[in-house]
Amino acid sequence: DLTDLPNEEDVILRNVVNEAEDTISALNEAIAAIALKGKSENMNEIKEMTQNLQNNFQIDSYVEEFVGQGGIEFLVMLMMNSNGAIQTFSISALGWAFGYVNAVEYTMRKPSIVADIYELLSKGELHIQKGAINILFFLTTMIPKAFEFMQKAAKDNAALHNRAPFA
Repeated sequence: DLTDLPNEEDVILRNVVNEAEDTISALNEAIAAIALKGKSENMNEIKEMTQNLQNNFQIDSYVEEFVGQGGIEFLVMLMMNSNGAIQTFSISALGWAFGYVNAVEYTMRKPSIVADIYELLSKGELHIQKGAINILFFLTTMIPKAFEFMQKAAKDNAALHNRAPFA
């Protein structure tokens, strides 16, 4: 019976969901490899994957699935544990993700994400720091408690690095 067959939209959506799940799984593996060894044997694949996130983040259903599966946290962890092109593509992809309400709402429930982004202000290259500032500024316009999250992050970061907050 042809009525039992999925329509074209269902097939496309299922493919998008599968791709988001695969990306999250690959991010998780990349984070584990980098954390364990300081780098991964598949750095080129990781770089390509993070670069492709910008394209994938233009598909609403992909972003919804990515965020719903905890992809923001995986992306932040990768950003915190990498450097060079992977870190650049990760922070850029994170900026793209925050163009979606569900990514902002997810971050409202996870203030540690703001703290991790704030941590980038004290490490990394200048363009990474600028990306972090842009994201933090944007979050202050979208999340009512974002400034409180940043104040806490600044105090925690200052204590960790033995300096004054916002220094």
